[in-house]
Amino acid sequence: METLGRFDRFFEANYCVIDLLPKTVPEECASLYGSMERFFREEPLHAEIAGRFSRFLLKLGCYYTFRFFDPETEAEYPADSAKTVFQRIGACLNADRPCALLLFLPEDDALITLDRDDLYLTLYDPSPALLDTVRPLAAAEGLFVRFPEEENAAPEAL
Repeated sequence: METLGRFDRFFEANYCVIDLLPKTVPEECASLYGSMERFFREEPLHAEIAGRFSRFLLKLGCYYTFRFFDPETEAEYPADSAKTVFQRIGACLNADRPCALLLFLPEDDALITLDRDDLYLTLYDPSPALLDTVRPLAAAEGLFVRFPEEENAAPEAL
């Protein structure tokens, strides 16, 4: 449990999502969104989404080192090759049970989470420099970087 405890502080930090959609879906469209989400989890779309996430993380790994942590086993794995990155992400997204991965970026002291049941990544405590790198890499894969709390802020607060 010591491994997971060291990441607890991130879950209270500022975060953004790296998502297939540019903003939160309005409540009146939730039904269609749920249908779309189930559809995207089927092949071949599921493999295509896993590919987007893998390619994004591979590109990010050219600028920032990261390590994978499996919360269930508390095992740590290096992201030392493209094959390793694809295998870890594929194993998580294709698991037949709930599965998650944590990717720790020690140089920036940031954390990325990937969950089998989500169609997005969550990036915790990103610095401005990390965001400057993440945004174009995500866009190149057809992904959007957004801060959910900014979407919910009153117009005068923006």
